[in-house]
Amino acid sequence: MTTTAPHRPAPPPVLDVRSFACFVIDGAGRVLLVRRAWPGLWSHAFDGRARPAEPMTQAVARQGREDLGLTLVEPVCVRPASVAARGVYLASVTGRRDPDPARVLAHRWVDPEELGRAVVAAPWALSPALVELVHGLGDGDLPTGDTLGVAG
Repeated sequence: MTTTAPHRPAPPPVLDVRSFACFVIDGAGRVLLVRRAWPGLWSHAFDGRARPAEPMTQAVARQGREDLGLTLVEPVCVRPASVAARGVYLASVTGRRDPDPARVLAHRWVDPEELGRAVVAAPWALSPALVELVHGLGDGDLPTGDTLGVAG
């Protein structure tokens, strides 16, 4: 039996341009990795979402204070949000450069090349989000002009 009942088309994908991931860079160009109790893997500094009408750079700075207790300056968008991915920001740290120990289980500052090698050699020790973000960053995305050197 064939029906001729009309059907509704699928709704268009929702573009969430207000969510972001952030890498934090220190004065030496090193990337902050954090380990939280959940799930215990090393990951990028933090994720967040801008409030309605909040400029993205202010949202990144606010989330850095709330998540890590750090003062961040100069957030830069290195990959705009799209239907397929959230935006990615890099921000510099000023003042106290280590996260509040009450907010993270552990932290480590690593050279971008070291992070790139870890993504290839030991992705099981890193959060899936971090591995995906590193693979998504391209040449010239880091303020120093270094690349993450991810093979494959």
